[in-house]
Amino acid sequence: MAYCTVSFYEQFFPRIDNIRFTDDSGAGVENHGLIQIVLDSGASLIDSFIGLLVRLPLSEPYPMILQVMNAKIGRRELANRLGRVSIEIKEDYDGIVKMLTEFRDRKLSLPQELMASQTMGQVMSYSPAPLYTERILAHA
Repeated sequence: MAYCTVSFYEQFFPRIDNIRFTDDSGAGVENHGLIQIVLDSGASLIDSFIGLLVRLPLSEPYPMILQVMNAKIGRRELANRLGRVSIEIKEDYDGIVKMLTEFRDRKLSLPQELMASQTMGQVMSYSPAPLYTERILAHA
């Protein structure tokens, strides 16, 4: 299940990009089904990193950091399927994977917002590390 909605995704990025990346029929509209597929796939990628640290599935509302990560991963998947991955999209994606890797490897602490979304006893053993989430939210 995706951490951000299609509506969030559509509001986060310019409409022209959403159409360009998803409108295979040439109708001039976003393909909501395709956006949902890449958001679900992006959430699975996120889960593969944080699933060792927190009990999944997470409960709603999802932390903003996960919504933004999910949207940016989805955008990269949409651009990649057309061979149109810009430097900005690539750097966003690479930064997200690096951050998720550092969370998984416990070099960075999970954001307090994510930890607060867990109920008592759900957070698995986790050693403190420096908190670092500002980079991913800088473009939010």
